[in-house]
Amino acid sequence: MVDMKNPAQYKSGYRAVVDQYYSVQFSINGLINIYQFKLRDISSKGMCIAVKENSIILKYIKTGDMLNIKYCTINMGPAENIKTKIKSINKIDQKCFKGHFILCLSIVKDE
Repeated sequence: MVDMKNPAQYKSGYRAVVDQYYSVQFSINGLINIYQFKLRDISSKGMCIAVKENSIILKYIKTGDMLNIKYCTINMGPAENIKTKIKSINKIDQKCFKGHFILCLSIVKDE
């Protein structure tokens, strides 16, 4: 199991997730759509998704929320439902992500 308090082990743990999965999809209580996002490794805080700043989902989620997220594999194998916590939500101004928020995700392991 990855020790989330050990930066080196955590970095390698989430890196393995980003290498295994291509995208995530989830729904938000109160909204009828299912949202799908490419999984990205663009933050020192871990795996992330980029959400347009005008997306309705930003009104329905906050840091600390737990979601059941479906992780779609790179090799097109069966998707996996994994309990995931939103670690942070930050506006980003990098050139290719201008006008987006970055949601950093953390897989929650059942102890």
